[in-house]
Amino acid sequence: MPTDSPLHIYEKAMLLILKDEEGIVGVSHCDLALAGAILSELFLDERLTVEGEKNLVRVKDASGTGDALLDECLELIERASTARPLQKCLTEIAALSELKHRIARGLCRRGILREDEGKVLLFFTRRIYPEVDPGPEDALVAELTEAIFTDTDEVSPHVAALIALGNGVGLLNGTFPRKDLRQRRERLEAIARGDVGTVSQAAAAAREAIEAAMLVCVIVPAIIT
Repeated sequence: MPTDSPLHIYEKAMLLILKDEEGIVGVSHCDLALAGAILSELFLDERLTVEGEKNLVRVKDASGTGDALLDECLELIERASTARPLQKCLTEIAALSELKHRIARGLCRRGILREDEGKVLLFFTRRIYPEVDPGPEDALVAELTEAIFTDTDEVSPHVAALIALGNGVGLLNGTFPRKDLRQRRERLEAIARGDVGTVSQAAAAAREAIEAAMLVCVIVPAIIT
């Protein structure tokens, strides 16, 4: 993939998830958030459809997307013997081996992040991904700022998907002060519902994928507790 090609939704989500200087994950359940972003993108690209009261996911277009991770997720859904509920597809994608590291390394290849090692409790190391080119994230934050903190109707489906994810799983908390986000709660909810920006069947399916991600994020901690 060309390093100057547009970022995917899941790559934008990764930039919001990582703390810029430390290069570490700053969002709980980040794999579920990333899986929600991947499913959203496949729905918005009209590769998937969701049907019936059980929200069964079916492949609409199995042709290559040009992106290895999206293709892998599409194949994962297609090769299932029966159509599966949205939440099942979400958790399977979230369970892909080293999902967040694969996405972060892709951003390293683009020259946006760099891969390094950080110390934990002086004895252990972990992979970290500090930001080296703030330009793409700055542009993303500018788009999000306009969408959230103005009353514009010009909100792209990709930005709306990120805001819906952010509103549900805390993806925006590391980027904007929580007080400011609380003051724009009605606006955030309107975008998440699809009342602002492009309204389409694909966008509605993407919102359902995001709602599934948010539901799983609520259920998993409750089960563990």
